[in-house]
Amino acid sequence: NGYPVFDNSLWVPMLISRAATGVGEAGFVCLGPPIIDDTAPPKSKGFYLGIYFMFIFVGQAMGYVIGGVAQGIWPHWPQLKNLFLIEGIVML
Repeated sequence: NGYPVFDNSLWVPMLISRAATGVGEAGFVCLGPPIIDDTAPPKSKGFYLGIYFMFIFVGQAMGYVIGGVAQGIWPHWPQLKNLFLIEGIVML
């Protein structure tokens, strides 16, 4: 059908795992700032919150960079599953 992702059975587990990652990240984004606000010293709260929110956008930008590098290393879809394996190891 022209879409190599649907030619194998990896897309269902990948979809489920990415959805679970999204749920975890949503909780982290909602609970991170109040935790920083409660635990940081009063004079440093702005600094720590700035660092926290800065890395949200740095992480998004790095996703494009890492994705481009990975596509250069593994140009075909079945080989890209190695990237998800590396991500799983890093997340442990």
